[in-house]
Amino acid sequence: MDISAFNEFVELAKRLNITETARMLNMSQPTLSKHIISFEKELRLSLFERTGSAMRLTEAGNALLPFAYKILDAQSMFYEEARRIKSEAPAHLSVTGLTDETVVMALLGRFITSAESEYGTGFIQVRSCHHKRPIDFVKAGSIDVAFDYFEPSELDDDTVGAVIVGRCPWAAIVDAGHPFANRASIDIEDLRHETLVRIEGAHVSEAWRFIERACLLNGFAPKTRRRYSMRLTDLLTLSSTIGNDVLIAGVNFVKRIEAGLPSSCRVIELTGEATSFPLSALYHIGNLNPALDRFIDFMEADLAEREHC
Repeated sequence: MDISAFNEFVELAKRLNITETARMLNMSQPTLSKHIISFEKELRLSLFERTGSAMRLTEAGNALLPFAYKILDAQSMFYEEARRIKSEAPAHLSVTGLTDETVVMALLGRFITSAESEYGTGFIQVRSCHHKRPIDFVKAGSIDVAFDYFEPSELDDDTVGAVIVGRCPWAAIVDAGHPFANRASIDIEDLRHETLVRIEGAHVSEAWRFIERACLLNGFAPKTRRRYSMRLTDLLTLSSTIGNDVLIAGVNFVKRIEAGLPSSCRVIELTGEATSFPLSALYHIGNLNPALDRFIDFMEADLAEREHC
């Protein structure tokens, strides 16, 4: 039995006018009449007597009306209790994506400190996102915040919001026999005639487009060699067979894997226009998690403070 039938019965009993009641319920008169007749058939009782344009409650209708009110009151109390339970649930914030980037770890640390008095210290849950783009978790509503290389101005989905949390400068990884190997730094312009390794895989989903864009901004389309990689060990293997090619990666990422790089590799600072990844926090605009609201406010205030400095 549809709970809305009780509401329609009660509203019609108040007015005893099908036209006024249908208007109040924002439905057509025939639809309301159909619903009431269906309700009566289900009960096998007549609730209203109709004489021409006049209408009144039957004896059965009068007897059942108080119970209909109780059912609607119980429904209201049910949802009110559900809202109370949700409001008193332990705070949580699920995050995924590039959570091990230095700027993200520092941001999360500052937020935990600011929210500790209200939420405690264990309310942030870090989840892995292997084999799937971080933004897809946000769109599906299965995660609160996803950190990824993303420029907020480029979002084309009005259900997703973004706050930029920092920029990750690049470094170039080359073989010890490469002409760049003994240089302290190179400019992106120096890569005009080089072959760049284009890593493809979920965990680097957004990285390459920024590298390609930087090359185009400097007047050349990069020559590439594609390499599929889903695991960190794939990158370490690639580094040992890099040959005459150049691999571009974020400085923070290089620092994390540097101990695993073969001795035949060299890491070189990369300079020039747009030679950094914009790192953003992505979230679903329809997510009503109060901890997320507080985190967004915190990130925006943090960004404003950094821009002011």
